[in-house]
Amino acid sequence: MANLINPYTFSQQEKSTITPTSPNGDSNSDFWNDEQFASLRSNIRKHYREEQKGACCYCKSNLSHTGPGNCEIEHIAPRSRYKNFIFEPKNLAVSCQDCNRAKSDVDTIKPSSNKKPRKRYPIASNSFYIVHPHIDRYADHIKNDGDFYIPETDKGRFTVSACKLDLRLHQYGYTGDSNFLELLALTSELAKKMKNGAEISPSIKQFERFLDGLK
Repeated sequence: MANLINPYTFSQQEKSTITPTSPNGDSNSDFWNDEQFASLRSNIRKHYREEQKGACCYCKSNLSHTGPGNCEIEHIAPRSRYKNFIFEPKNLAVSCQDCNRAKSDVDTIKPSSNKKPRKRYPIASNSFYIVHPHIDRYADHIKNDGDFYIPETDKGRFTVSACKLDLRLHQYGYTGDSNFLELLALTSELAKKMKNGAEISPSIKQFERFLDGLK
């Protein structure tokens, strides 16, 4: 599958910097924050900020334009769990601080078929629990109407839960019921059409069919 965002390309100088210190299975992932990688981190952040058009890879909110404050480098497979993927370009993106902190070190890669640790970075969508910004089309898995994040697939549900994008849903009484999400989606769509003066008859009929199905 073609990449949805272009992975970062390391310069020869950057490669020479990271190769001698590339982690092995016993390494501590904290070295990522070493001062020697400050320039590299800045370049990676700039690259993915541009590739993602200034939007968080998980919630699509606006990132900070220049500084790192609300534009954090995201290791999709957490570096604390997958030290051999710390410098893998397809494992890098940028996210807002809230999503980055909420997701933390949640495991995002499914176990390999032989149950052995992965030596190569997976490239198939079905190898990941999470909506992967390099591989998956966001709208196929999560519906974001500006107010709520409504998961459409298992990947969407995992991502919404891992990044705590469902906090507002819970404020409105969501407890995991799929009917609640469908009702919310229909109500939101109807409200938008009414606000924009669009034709609402199809939405009304869809709403009625949904209510009939609950009887």
